[in-house]
Amino acid sequence: MPPPPKEFADLAEAKTATSVLLTTLKDNSAALLAAAAQGETQQQKIAKVMPLVQAALSTKMTEMGFPPGPMSLMIGLAALNKAKVFPGGEVIGEALDMLQGAMMKGETPSEEALSAMLEKLK
Repeated sequence: MPPPPKEFADLAEAKTATSVLLTTLKDNSAALLAAAAQGETQQQKIAKVMPLVQAALSTKMTEMGFPPGPMSLMIGLAALNKAKVFPGGEVIGEALDMLQGAMMKGETPSEEALSAMLEKLK
C-alpha cells in the first residue's frame, strides 16, 4: 500500500513551500512572458506557458518531498489547498490563485505582483 500523500504540518511550512513556488515563477518570468507573447489567442498562450510552468514547479515539488513525475505538482497543489484551512491560510489561497492563473490561463503575474505576494507570505 502506498504511503499517504504528503501534507503540510502547519501554516509556516505551507508558506515556505508557496514562497519557493512563487520565487521559481518569478525567476522564470522573463521566459514565461516571452512564451506567452508567442501565442496570439489565449489558448495558444496557455499552450506555450503551461508546460514551462509545470516543469519548473514540478521539480520544486519533488524537492519538497512530493512524488516525482507528472503527479508531483497536482499532489503538491492539493496539499497547499488543504493548508488554506490553517488560521491565516487565506494568503495561501491568494498565492494558489496566482500560480493556477499562470498554469491554467497563461497569465504570468508581473514581478511587482509576485514580490508583493512573497512579502505577504513572510
